[in-house]
Amino acid sequence: MPQLDKLTYSTQIFWLLVSFTSFYFIILKHILPNILLNIKTRENMINSMLTGNTSASTEVKDSNEQFVHLSDRLIANVRETLSNVRSDLQTSQKNVQEFQNLLIADDISNTLIDLEETKEAVRNI
Repeated sequence: MPQLDKLTYSTQIFWLLVSFTSFYFIILKHILPNILLNIKTRENMINSMLTGNTSASTEVKDSNEQFVHLSDRLIANVRETLSNVRSDLQTSQKNVQEFQNLLIADDISNTLIDLEETKEAVRNI
């Protein structure tokens, strides 16, 4: 088996060191700073809330109020759009019903005309 061949130990150890060293530096330079920044931000926010620092709590309250205001506006816009769609549907349903009534009336008049013609044809026989 080539993994256990003593001649390839040096290359295996070399690539092991290269891969783990590169992996270590990638984590050290790119991933850990983001994690540490997140932890520090959370600690500062918790400390400011515990000490009663009003600037952080007012920022949170303001952001919550902005979110509530925006969500209320969004809900109002959705309701308005739905009511417009509902009224358009009702109008189109009325138009379809009127059109169907006209078709039915036209069919009835054509049927009456055909009956009159048939009646006249029978009388003439």
